[in-house]
Parts: sequence; structure tokens; C-alpha cells
Amino acid sequence: MTFKEIMVDWWTNLKKFSTTTWKAIRKLFSTSFQLIKDPLVTFIKALWEWIKTIIVGLYEIVKSFLIDFITSTLKMIWKSVVCLFKWIGSKFKKKEEKK
Repeated sequence: MTFKEIMVDWWTNLKKFSTTTWKAIRKLFSTSFQLIKDPLVTFIKALWEWIKTIIVGLYEIVKSFLIDFITSTLKMIWKSVVCLFKWIGSKFKKKEEKK
């Protein structure tokens, strides 16, 4: 066997070994990536749903508070106006009764 044949044989074996090894490494990383990707995607989706639920819940609480606050304030103002008109009306009745 000549030196050239030894080098060609060595190069061929090296390429075959490298190709086989590279395919095994790619398969390993691909499998590992799938094992990591699926739970990570599920976790991120669940986290997003949790955050979205919290935001929707806070929105509902704030909305209910503001609606109750505004309606209570308007009712209080309305009752105050009604009481003011009754008080003014009673003052006019007292003046008319004095005459």
C-alpha cells in the first residue's frame, strides 16, 4: 500500500465517520430540542393564559368598582338635590303659612 492510498483510505474513513457522527449528533440535538420545546411551549401558553385571566379579572373588578362608584355617587347627588328641593319647598310653605 502506498502513502497516497493510505491517505485516501484515511480520508474516506474520516469523512464516513464524520458524516455518521454528525448525523448522530443532529439526531440527538433534534430529539433533545423536541423534549425541551414541547414542555416549554406548553408552559408559555399556560403562563399567557394565567396572565390573561389575571388581567381580565382585574379589568372586571375595576369596571364593577367604577360602575358602582359612579351609580352610588349619582344616586347620592340626586337624593341630595331632592332633599334640597324639599327643604326649599318647606321654607316656602312656612312663609306662606305665616302670611
